[in-house]
Amino acid sequence: MDDTTVFKKVQGRIFTLLWFVYFSFYLVRLNFSVAMPGLMLEFGLTKTQLGTVLAAFFAAYAIGQLINGQIGSHLNSRYYISLGLILSSLINLVIGLFFCPNIAFLSVLWGLNGFFQSMGWSPIVKTVARWFSEKKRAKYLTILGTSYILGSAFALFLAGIIVSRYNWRFVFLLPSLISMFMALIWLYFGRESPERLKTSWRKFNPGCNELRPNEGFFELFNETFLNKKIILLGLALMGLNIVRYGFLDWGPTFFFEIQKISISSAAYKSLLFPIAGVLGALTAGYLSLKFFHRNYAKVACLMLFGLFICMLLFPNVIRLQWSISLSLLLIMGFLSFGPHVLSVSVLPPEVSSPRGVAAATGFIDCLGYVGAAVNSLVTGLLVDRFSWTFGLYFWLSGAALSLIMMLLLARKKIKA
Repeated sequence: MDDTTVFKKVQGRIFTLLWFVYFSFYLVRLNFSVAMPGLMLEFGLTKTQLGTVLAAFFAAYAIGQLINGQIGSHLNSRYYISLGLILSSLINLVIGLFFCPNIAFLSVLWGLNGFFQSMGWSPIVKTVARWFSEKKRAKYLTILGTSYILGSAFALFLAGIIVSRYNWRFVFLLPSLISMFMALIWLYFGRESPERLKTSWRKFNPGCNELRPNEGFFELFNETFLNKKIILLGLALMGLNIVRYGFLDWGPTFFFEIQKISISSAAYKSLLFPIAGVLGALTAGYLSLKFFHRNYAKVACLMLFGLFICMLLFPNVIRLQWSISLSLLLIMGFLSFGPHVLSVSVLPPEVSSPRGVAAATGFIDCLGYVGAAVNSLVTGLLVDRFSWTFGLYFWLSGAALSLIMMLLLARKKIKA
């Protein structure tokens, strides 16, 4: 077997493993949103209290992205990613087996889960950047983005099946076993970069990015924080995550209360949002490469403008015929995940230095999950004190913020 065949075979195997690894992260992440209606019924917990738990997750995730984005630039992704997924799975096992309705205790546990979850994405993006040349990177990072979209959908689907047949405790137990198994698979078969292959790998992958030996922690830190494009992209993701996690975390509860359907049916309906997002992600990547000459920010702007219009209409159509509201939900999923995949996978290598991909991705994701944390607190508070309409208009403000920041980024890229 010649060198080219060997390299491509290993390259494909590593990418497939990475896809399923990050898919598995979401199984022990979105299950809490499906468990929330059951927790409110059994323990009398309020949306504000559960919003605090969700906010703890996202705050810890945001802090973790800052820390793990930097650490992940220097440590071996094979071990770091596996450790994060194993620890996240163990937290889910603890919650399922020893659940306590004390909000402070639950916030600490779910917050730890958020920190361990942050050990996944940045090292994975770094690993893809090391295995694929710059010419192919955008294509594979776009495909990689479908892992968390389909992971979101499958997490909601699996949790919906579990909660309809058993109870909310199994929503934490069964997904954790699947994720732990996947972590062990990556630990055994995964490889961070192709240097140790017995092939002349550099001629197949000239864009492989390695840190220079003299690249220090603080040099990389400053390089990330002083980059205006990275800051704009992070703020755009902050607004977008207000919308995205509005539907992912609050969707099952929203449909359960507004449309008076069962918890499992509400979970199934919510999963349509990320399912439509798969097509949105692939379309965003295709349009960027085929018609916009790799101007990813411009494509994101177009989709975010459409999302803003749909979010403006959604509060007025939710109580109309179910087919109308469902169609609009699908369109919003399509328009949300397209710019999201571009923001967290394709654009970070474009706006950062080659050696700082993990650090930039971590910082961008950190700002994004500040938005998710704010969404968890504010949505729960607004819905408890006023109504779901106020929550929806708060999500609309997130779409507006994202659109404005992305327009500024697109303008900078055009000037450059």
